[in-house]
Amino acid sequence: KSATKVCAFCSMPGELDTAPILEAAFAANKRVFLPRVEDVKARDMAMVEAFSMADIDAFPRSNWGIAEPPRDDSREDALDA
Repeated sequence: KSATKVCAFCSMPGELDTAPILEAAFAANKRVFLPRVEDVKARDMAMVEAFSMADIDAFPRSNWGIAEPPRDDSREDALDA
């Protein structure tokens, strides 16, 4: 309950739906960070901030159908928060 930041992920089609977890985190005024693939070949990812469910709903979908924060958007990384 005392955490101010939460790292989570958006489900891909067919996986357990993480939307209720994300909604609860936003409702509890937590800062939510989600993975974004930076470089597939290098297996490089960043955990970047999402601001709301509406923000997540507007994310582009990856090749796997997962909502992913846009790369052309400067968002705070969880390691820097």
